[in-house]
Amino acid sequence: MSRNADVTVIDVTIQLPRIDEAREVPEVARAVRGIADRMRADHPHLGIHLTGMGILTAMVPTLALIADFLLLPPLLMKLDPFRRGWIETKNEFRIDRLRRRVPCCR
Repeated sequence: MSRNADVTVIDVTIQLPRIDEAREVPEVARAVRGIADRMRADHPHLGIHLTGMGILTAMVPTLALIADFLLLPPLLMKLDPFRRGWIETKNEFRIDRLRRRVPCCR
């Protein structure tokens, strides 16, 4: 607690059984988020923030999706002209080969 009592930190240590960590960590994170949501509803004047390895670990899949949505569209837009150029070049190459093979097209 701070000197003027405007900030308080509550540190919680959770011991998981480590039977199925892929399920355990997200399950604990969901439960903690639920508790925080209830606290926010009951005490809207308080700022409640979650942090720690469990919360961060549970957020990794979500962060990966966000990164994909933020990075892939611009990347694909940048690469599209190269892809189109490659396809056009490849098609021109095919047309040239066909012209050489078919006598009427020379």
